[in-house]
Amino acid sequence: MTGEFRRAIQREVSSWAGSSVMFFEKRKHSAASLAFRQQARMVVVARSASDTRALRNVISEVRRALRALGASRSEST
Repeated sequence: MTGEFRRAIQREVSSWAGSSVMFFEKRKHSAASLAFRQQARMVVVARSASDTRALRNVISEVRRALRALGASRSEST
């Protein structure tokens, strides 16, 4: 997972109240473990971007996982 992916995922998770993220390097892929209220989901991410939509697709996966955990997006002011 590139530094750009990590920063984008951290930025997205910080906008969801009460959620956190930890990153893991697996054998062929990287993973982001998303946590909210004693529950966790893992999102597997390719080590390198395959096309221009890769970052947007990963952020969409992160959002889906956080919603599935019951998290809600913080209100922006």
